[in-house]
Amino acid sequence: MPAKTEPPPSLARELAALDRMTTAELRNKFAAVFGEPTTAGNRAWLLRRVGWRMQALAEGDLSDPAAA
Repeated sequence: MPAKTEPPPSLARELAALDRMTTAELRNKFAAVFGEPTTAGNRAWLLRRVGWRMQALAEGDLSDPAAA
């Protein structure tokens, strides 16, 4: 099993900052990281999606076989 790695300090700080954002702020962040707006209002969903996308952009996305 591969070793678990910690996110870089700057990414870890950005991910922690997401938890303090309002739903409106998360929607703006979603638009910034995905390049398109969302009408979603579910804060938990926005937290997961934005956090996942930020990690994917910083560390690389899933490989093609893993994504299939």
